Amino acid sequence: MTTNTTGEPESERARKQRENQEKRHLETLAQIAQALEGNTAARVALALQTGRAITYHNSGKIEGIFSLDTACSNNDFCPRMQATESPEVICKYCYTRNLWDSATRAHHITGEILSQVEFTAEEAALVLVPGLTVRYNSDGEIINLTHAINLLRIAATHPAATFTIWTKRPAILDQAIRQEGKPANLICGVSSPMINTPFKEIWSWADFVFTVYTPRGMAEALARGEIECNGRKCMECGFHCYRTHRSESAGPVYVAEALRKPGEISAKTWPDVIASIDAATLDRQPVEA
Repeated sequence: MTTNTTGEPESERARKQRENQEKRHLETLAQIAQALEGNTAARVALALQTGRAITYHNSGKIEGIFSLDTACSNNDFCPRMQATESPEVICKYCYTRNLWDSATRAHHITGEILSQVEFTAEEAALVLVPGLTVRYNSDGEIINLTHAINLLRIAATHPAATFTIWTKRPAILDQAIRQEGKPANLICGVSSPMINTPFKEIWSWADFVFTVYTPRGMAEALARGEIECNGRKCMECGFHCYRTHRSESAGPVYVAEALRKPGEISAKTWPDVIASIDAATLDRQPVEA
């Protein structure tokens, strides 16, 4: 038995899977280089590979939804946010850090394609979309402008499907939308990076503002009229966030979700974490929606 990059034991099956993914990664990088030189066959192959990367979730919160994901390793934003010392930064409690190694590697390869090769509308149309509802970045985040433009073009060239995205990097998405326009079948959510503190800047294209709260923060959010996301499976809520657009007169819908304890934090220390978040957000900084 070998060990993986974290030094943990690696089964023979996991080793073979890792080696196959490493080989595929190198092959993808070679195709990207060819695509950037204008090789049509390479560009078509990468578009087709992107379609094959759209996966179906048969369990978990977003069961019943397809997604096109990247990895935290594709950008410097995620590691930087996760490494912050501020307890109120939601990225400190990121669930994608607990993904199995094979998923992270596969998502990273997809991120390499989407962030380096800007597909034309004709190439984006070649991305096979297997379902009627596709979420962008259920894992990962917007990497750069090229990535954001590709997501918009894929949505625009598949009008029969509904696409959704939540992002903590709205400035990049805004730049892409200013260039490409917002497809009618794209629902956009802005995810607040700070617990208990909704994004204060509102973009005209934002359908939702999604914020995570401590128990005290949640009580205040609901009193303000925010809609509660109680952590159930999205299908149990009727996929509300995947089917509802903003009202142009009322602005975006504010959604509140309770902060859940990550597995790596002990139950004994969790109350102290909550208290420190409250002190940093509720006791000193009034929340303004």
